[in-house]
Amino acid sequence: MKIISKISLLFLGMTAFFSCAESPSTDYVPVVPVDFSEVDTDTLSLRELICEDYLASYPEAMLYVDDELIVQDRRGSRFLFHKIGKDGLEEFVQLGNGPEDYLDTNLNPFIGENGEIGFYDPAKRKVSLLKNNGGIYKTHKRLMMNNIDGQVREAVGCGDFYLATGQQGDFLNYRFLIVDSIGNIVSKCGNYPYIEPSFFSNPTEDIKKMLYSASFLRVSPNKQKAVFASYNGALIQFFDLTFLPDSLKEVRSFQLARPIKHSQISATHAGWVYGFEDLYATDNYVYAIYNGQTANENPEFGHSILVFDWSGNLKETYFVDMGIRSLAVDESNNVLYLAGYDEGEMKLYVASMK
Repeated sequence: MKIISKISLLFLGMTAFFSCAESPSTDYVPVVPVDFSEVDTDTLSLRELICEDYLASYPEAMLYVDDELIVQDRRGSRFLFHKIGKDGLEEFVQLGNGPEDYLDTNLNPFIGENGEIGFYDPAKRKVSLLKNNGGIYKTHKRLMMNNIDGQVREAVGCGDFYLATGQQGDFLNYRFLIVDSIGNIVSKCGNYPYIEPSFFSNPTEDIKKMLYSASFLRVSPNKQKAVFASYNGALIQFFDLTFLPDSLKEVRSFQLARPIKHSQISATHAGWVYGFEDLYATDNYVYAIYNGQTANENPEFGHSILVFDWSGNLKETYFVDMGIRSLAVDESNNVLYLAGYDEGEMKLYVASMK
């Protein structure tokens, strides 16, 4: 009877943690394996992008702004961003505790309403917006997240508002907080994904790892759509932002692989099929680097780029014969920018899409 009581309490706790004011779905997030036979797959031909003054270490994210590539890469450098453009290399946002510096960041830099580069520093609970002034990005605005009860893990700009996610406090009942331009909560909305508990070794903790460990949240340039994807568990979710600031609409959610809880060699990665390495969103499509392997297979990043429309339909795929970590897309010129790991060295590459 004691064992039954403990199990009952676990699932009651799960229900409380992942419920919200909107009634949670009675359906689990479906597992939809990738079927590459259903779409066209092209192998990309890469050419190296040379920038003599920038030595790529571990690019975490990329932006393509005003015909220039901006790489977030904080390893091996005291700077967070590296702009590779026609005038050579420009580096900005320095590691440190000064007002213009950063202490920590996540994997989700974004482009603001007026072309600013934005990022969230969870150590300082601060969003910084950087404006291009004569080719050099300088801090334009700071937004503190001190008015939120809970641990803010992410804050991404979506026009006049910000999508904030996190743990504890206000996030116990709501997946997303909608925050205005001065840091006040405008609305609380969104259900947590409802995933079959038997997929996991420890449902409560494993779902937290899926949502908060190496996860990606991207907003389309027109600020009308958003996509979330996870590295652990290969979860991807598409959202409609046109109802902001009152609410947001979940368009489609699914996992590309079922967690395999007994096949891994490390408790740190117990049960996971590695999913997404990076995302890039345009107004038309979502470009996602997909891994699809387990820790036992010792994967070196992903080899596939999956292209989704904003309804969550897989439209086409690209294959790369090296492990790729991050990407950016110049859709107007059908160009992909990639950070790839080849023969023990990280480099930047350019490829043409069909």
